[in-house]
Amino acid sequence: MKCEICKKEVKNFKGLTSHIYKSHKISSEEYYLQFIGKKKSCEICGNKTKFISIEFGYRDACSLKCGSLLGAKRNRESILNLSIERKQQRSQNISEKYYSKSDHDKNEILNKRKQTNKRKFGEEFASQSDEIRSKISKNKINLTNEQKESIQKL
Repeated sequence: MKCEICKKEVKNFKGLTSHIYKSHKISSEEYYLQFIGKKKSCEICGNKTKFISIEFGYRDACSLKCGSLLGAKRNRESILNLSIERKQQRSQNISEKYYSKSDHDKNEILNKRKQTNKRKFGEEFASQSDEIRSKISKNKINLTNEQKESIQKL
Protein backbone atom coordinates (compact mmCIF):
# COMPACT_ATOMS: atom_id res chain seq x y z
CA MET A 1 0.00 0.00 0.00
CA LYS A 2 1.38 3.42 -1.01
CA CYS A 3 0.84 6.99 0.10
CA GLU A 4 -0.53 8.86 -2.93
CA ILE A 5 1.19 12.08 -1.87
CA CYS A 6 4.84 10.96 -1.47
CA LYS A 7 4.61 7.35 -2.76
CA LYS A 8 5.99 5.94 0.50
CA GLU A 9 5.19 2.25 1.09
CA VAL A 10 3.14 1.44 4.21
CA LYS A 11 1.95 -1.91 5.58
CA ASN A 12 -1.76 -1.25 6.05
CA PHE A 13 -4.49 1.39 6.47
CA LYS A 14 -3.46 2.08 10.06
CA GLY A 15 0.09 2.79 8.90
CA LEU A 16 -1.19 5.02 6.10
CA THR A 17 -3.37 6.99 8.53
CA SER A 18 -0.43 7.52 10.88
CA HIS A 19 1.92 8.46 8.01
CA ILE A 20 -0.35 11.08 6.41
CA TYR A 21 -1.02 12.74 9.76
CA LYS A 22 2.64 12.87 10.85
CA SER A 23 4.27 13.56 7.47
CA HIS A 24 1.69 15.60 5.58
CA LYS A 25 -0.32 17.14 8.44
CA ILE A 26 -3.71 16.28 6.91
CA SER A 27 -6.55 14.28 8.40
CA SER A 28 -7.47 10.83 7.18
CA GLU A 29 -10.83 12.25 6.02
CA GLU A 30 -9.12 14.90 3.84
CA TYR A 31 -6.84 12.22 2.35
CA TYR A 32 -9.83 9.96 1.70
CA LEU A 33 -11.73 12.73 -0.11
CA GLN A 34 -8.70 13.72 -2.16
CA PHE A 35 -7.46 10.28 -3.24
CA ILE A 36 -9.93 7.49 -2.47
CA GLY A 37 -13.61 8.36 -2.47
CA LYS A 38 -16.23 11.01 -1.88
CA LYS A 39 -18.66 12.03 0.85
CA LYS A 40 -21.83 9.98 1.24
CA SER A 41 -25.27 11.06 2.27
CA CYS A 42 -27.71 8.90 4.18
CA GLU A 43 -29.42 6.40 1.88
CA ILE A 44 -32.67 6.83 3.84
CA CYS A 45 -33.07 10.57 4.53
CA GLY A 46 -30.25 12.23 2.57
CA ASN A 47 -28.51 13.84 5.60
CA LYS A 48 -24.70 13.92 5.92
CA THR A 49 -23.03 10.78 7.30
CA LYS A 50 -19.98 10.41 9.54
CA PHE A 51 -16.51 9.51 8.31
CA ILE A 52 -15.32 6.15 9.69
CA SER A 53 -11.77 5.67 8.38
CA ILE A 54 -9.61 5.61 5.27
CA GLU A 55 -10.40 1.91 4.89
CA PHE A 56 -14.19 2.16 5.21
CA GLY A 57 -14.95 5.74 4.16
CA TYR A 58 -18.32 7.12 5.23
CA ARG A 59 -21.25 5.45 6.96
CA ASP A 60 -24.27 4.50 4.84
CA ALA A 61 -26.76 6.00 7.31
CA CYS A 62 -26.76 9.14 9.47
CA SER A 63 -28.30 7.65 12.64
CA LEU A 64 -29.28 4.41 14.36
CA LYS A 65 -32.87 4.89 13.21
CA CYS A 66 -31.88 5.30 9.55
CA GLY A 67 -29.35 2.49 9.94
CA SER A 68 -32.00 0.06 11.12
CA LEU A 69 -34.36 1.17 8.32
CA LEU A 70 -31.55 0.71 5.80
CA GLY A 71 -30.77 -2.74 7.19
CA ALA A 72 -34.42 -3.72 6.91
CA LYS A 73 -34.57 -2.35 3.36
CA ARG A 74 -31.48 -4.30 2.30
CA ASN A 75 -32.81 -7.42 4.01
CA ARG A 76 -36.13 -7.11 2.14
CA GLU A 77 -34.33 -6.63 -1.17
CA SER A 78 -32.15 -9.69 -0.63
CA ILE A 79 -35.18 -11.78 0.32
CA LEU A 80 -37.04 -10.64 -2.80
CA ASN A 81 -34.05 -11.45 -4.99
CA LEU A 82 -33.68 -14.81 -3.29
CA SER A 83 -37.36 -15.64 -3.71
CA ILE A 84 -37.18 -14.71 -7.40
CA GLU A 85 -34.19 -17.04 -7.81
CA ARG A 86 -36.04 -19.82 -5.96
CA LYS A 87 -39.12 -19.39 -8.16
CA GLN A 88 -36.99 -19.57 -11.29
CA GLN A 89 -35.15 -22.65 -9.99
CA ARG A 90 -38.41 -24.37 -9.05
CA SER A 91 -39.89 -23.58 -12.46
CA GLN A 92 -36.80 -24.98 -14.15
CA ASN A 93 -36.90 -28.13 -11.99
CA ILE A 94 -40.57 -28.71 -12.82
CA SER A 95 -39.91 -28.19 -16.51
CA GLU A 96 -37.01 -30.61 -16.48
CA LYS A 97 -38.92 -33.19 -14.47
CA TYR A 98 -42.25 -33.15 -16.29
CA TYR A 99 -42.08 -31.34 -19.61
CA SER A 100 -38.76 -32.38 -21.06
CA LYS A 101 -39.59 -36.09 -21.05
CA SER A 102 -40.21 -37.90 -24.29
CA ASP A 103 -43.61 -39.37 -25.17
CA HIS A 104 -42.23 -42.81 -24.37
CA ASP A 105 -41.27 -41.70 -20.84
CA LYS A 106 -44.66 -40.06 -20.32
CA ASN A 107 -46.49 -43.23 -21.39
CA GLU A 108 -44.25 -45.26 -19.11
CA ILE A 109 -45.14 -43.02 -16.15
CA LEU A 110 -48.86 -43.18 -16.99
CA ASN A 111 -48.74 -46.99 -17.20
CA LYS A 112 -46.88 -47.21 -13.89
CA ARG A 113 -49.52 -44.99 -12.26
CA LYS A 114 -52.31 -47.18 -13.66
CA GLN A 115 -50.61 -50.35 -12.36
CA THR A 116 -50.23 -48.82 -8.90
CA ASN A 117 -53.91 -47.79 -8.86
CA LYS A 118 -54.97 -51.28 -9.99
CA ARG A 119 -52.90 -52.84 -7.21
CA LYS A 120 -54.20 -50.46 -4.54
CA PHE A 121 -57.81 -49.88 -5.64
CA GLY A 122 -58.57 -52.51 -8.30
CA GLU A 123 -59.14 -49.78 -10.95
CA GLU A 124 -56.94 -47.82 -13.35
CA PHE A 125 -58.03 -44.53 -11.80
CA ALA A 126 -58.51 -44.13 -8.05
CA SER A 127 -61.77 -42.20 -8.51
CA GLN A 128 -63.31 -45.32 -10.12
CA SER A 129 -62.90 -47.27 -6.88
CA ASP A 130 -66.00 -47.70 -4.64
CA GLU A 131 -63.83 -47.08 -1.57
CA ILE A 132 -62.61 -43.70 -2.86
CA ARG A 133 -66.08 -42.72 -4.10
CA SER A 134 -67.53 -43.33 -0.64
CA LYS A 135 -64.79 -41.21 0.96
CA ILE A 136 -65.52 -38.41 -1.49
CA SER A 137 -69.26 -38.54 -0.81
CA LYS A 138 -68.66 -38.54 2.99
CA ASN A 139 -66.51 -35.44 2.62
CA LYS A 140 -69.21 -33.75 0.53
CA ILE A 141 -71.73 -34.29 3.34
CA ASN A 142 -69.52 -32.31 5.74
CA LEU A 143 -69.21 -29.36 3.33
CA THR A 144 -71.17 -26.15 3.75
CA ASN A 145 -73.66 -25.13 1.06
CA GLU A 146 -71.25 -22.44 -0.19
CA GLN A 147 -68.49 -25.00 -0.61
CA LYS A 148 -70.83 -27.41 -2.43
CA GLU A 149 -71.94 -24.62 -4.80
CA SER A 150 -68.36 -23.64 -5.56
CA ILE A 151 -67.51 -27.28 -6.37
CA GLN A 152 -70.50 -27.58 -8.68
CA LYS A 153 -69.43 -24.43 -10.56
CA LEU A 154 -66.12 -26.10 -11.39
